[in-house]
Amino acid sequence: MTTAPFAIDRQPETRTLDGDRPLLRSQDDRLGFSQVAAALSRAILNQAAPEGLVIGVEGDWGSGKSSLLRLTLEQLAQGGAKRPPAVIEFRPWLIGDRDALLQALFSEFANALERLGAEEAGPARGKLSAAEAAGKELRAFAARLGGVGKLVKLGGDFVPGLGAIGSGLVAVSEVAADVKAPSLVELKTRIDGLLRDLQRTIVVTIDDVDRLEPSEALELLRLVRSVADFPHVVYLLCYDRHVLSAGIETSARVPDGEAFLEKILQVTVEVPLPEAYRLRTWFQAGLAALM
Repeated sequence: MTTAPFAIDRQPETRTLDGDRPLLRSQDDRLGFSQVAAALSRAILNQAAPEGLVIGVEGDWGSGKSSLLRLTLEQLAQGGAKRPPAVIEFRPWLIGDRDALLQALFSEFANALERLGAEEAGPARGKLSAAEAAGKELRAFAARLGGVGKLVKLGGDFVPGLGAIGSGLVAVSEVAADVKAPSLVELKTRIDGLLRDLQRTIVVTIDDVDRLEPSEALELLRLVRSVADFPHVVYLLCYDRHVLSAGIETSARVPDGEAFLEKILQVTVEVPLPEAYRLRTWFQAGLAALM
């Protein structure tokens, strides 16, 4: 008669593996990210950012950038501010070309502003609130920028032939369809004024910037710094500095990608390295649960 030496007479417990997923709650934090997230959220809440702000969250792949970002958003929501910031979680890797990127970002902006306007107006609806008016102007601004973008793209990718000439005529007609329409500078000035009057912080998070194609990452950085640099708008960009700067050098053909990146960012935050003790206790707890 033989026996199985490791046989057990009870059903094994069902366990799940989390994989490479970010933390969503502070109580699940075992590596001390919550303290950094709290400090970052306080800085955002206490910073009026009248001219806008771009913050870089830097760390190697797998170091916990996404977890730090999620915990920061949790802290912002629970920060006790009378008027908590509006949050836009922008996902550029789901979008295709430059025009689609631009339209998607401005659409997210406009939606967030319209939600703010609806909250402030309440059930009694009168004239457009400042937030809703800003959203309306943003949509007009994005529509005009999209037309100009077609011309710019045509100029950069011009190939002699009837097709290129035809698409060029369409782009010109779209941009010049309404000669009485305000200029891009006028629209941008209007939007800036409305957002200054609103005095409500808008936080735009963009994770995994370094995982975009180099040309897409470069376009995104230019958009953030030069086109969508609005008052009281704070960008939180997550990336691996070495990967992103190398992509910038390739796409922008500049000798120093890090110097280029420094012109985009005003503040950088390093993902903290976990202490050895925290790693040991986390490993021991996970091992005990598996065994």
